[in-house]
Amino acid sequence: MARALGEWIQNRENFPPEVSFNGSALLSERAIYTGFCRQGSTTVGGAGRLLPLLDGSLAAVSCARVDDPLLYSAALGTPVMPTDPWPALTLGMSQATSSDVQRMALELSLPCWPVDQSEPPASLPRQAIWPTRQPRDFAGLRVIDFSSLWAGPLCAHILGLLGAEVIKVESTERPDGARYGNKKFYSLLHSGHKAVSFTPSDPSSLAALHDLVASADIIIEASRPRALMRLGIDAEAHIATGATWVSITAAGRTSSRIGFGDDVAASAGLIARDHDGSPCFVGDAIADPLAGLFAAASCMTVPGNTVSAMEETTKGSAEGSDQGTNNRRRRGELWDISMYNIVRHTLWGFDAADRLSPSPGLETATPPTARVLPQYSAPHALGEDNARFLSSPHLNRRVGTDLKRSQC
Repeated sequence: MARALGEWIQNRENFPPEVSFNGSALLSERAIYTGFCRQGSTTVGGAGRLLPLLDGSLAAVSCARVDDPLLYSAALGTPVMPTDPWPALTLGMSQATSSDVQRMALELSLPCWPVDQSEPPASLPRQAIWPTRQPRDFAGLRVIDFSSLWAGPLCAHILGLLGAEVIKVESTERPDGARYGNKKFYSLLHSGHKAVSFTPSDPSSLAALHDLVASADIIIEASRPRALMRLGIDAEAHIATGATWVSITAAGRTSSRIGFGDDVAASAGLIARDHDGSPCFVGDAIADPLAGLFAAASCMTVPGNTVSAMEETTKGSAEGSDQGTNNRRRRGELWDISMYNIVRHTLWGFDAADRLSPSPGLETATPPTARVLPQYSAPHALGEDNARFLSSPHLNRRVGTDLKRSQC
């Protein structure tokens, strides 16, 4: 799927021809900068593991956040030490069933889930919607990016390459953690993007943020819907006035499940086997770049009648109805991007025995290669562009998704 998405994106009329864009290579791009490599049943970053369960199945478990050890302690009824959580987690998971893991994940918002070893569904995303709808001209369009880490920023990065103005929005209380990770990779994804910050407890800051969001043609979020709803930002209200809303979550907008690229991909069934049959993670947080590629491709046509990137498996999304090509106040649309479903559909066509059983011989993957951007600019600091974008709301009005905005 990654290769097909990459080819489709690169073949867009306004994609810069000098940019090498291999969808498959993007899946391992971060490893070029971090130097990480595969570690079997441990994620390349070290914050996740595949652990055996009481019922003979596996669980993909992440313990990356500061509060995770405390939450796992409550879930398992045993102390989980922040300095080395894995002995307690390994023991606790060995005494839990798949249903136990699902329950603790949903009740305590923990990034863990049983590995699904069943056959993925035969239905695929409706890729036909992309080439059959009118291509979108991104020149003059504004993208507001609330996302962090990899999936959402990759989507925003691709839209920026196509000519969109990208504004990264962060809370002063919780900036994008990727800012403090690998600087070169962060710089690659955020080159040319503006950066604004807001303070959730400051009414004037929130009011300015609302004005800015109202100016967006495309809004990207990668958190559960309630996060922005708490700030008074309603996806449906912006869709009704013409915006395209891209929602990237672990398992869809109606699910309370959380997850990261490694544990989500493994739980969807994307695992390999080592030479001795031991289960292994595949790639580096691979659900993130897969979802980012799919999200970007989903935005590349003028809003029409499609509402969900995975509509075969995701229900209840807001409808995006086309009210006529001459109507400049055309209704926008919601793309409900479930990372879990993206991975499940990517696996379609591969027999479960091939995916879950060791095969003889050693296969060598192609080493990742770095992309070179034709026009690189250093990423902006947190809140660097507040004066420009949060102080002049009268300059920031959405004029319709099929109109170009004059630069402010």
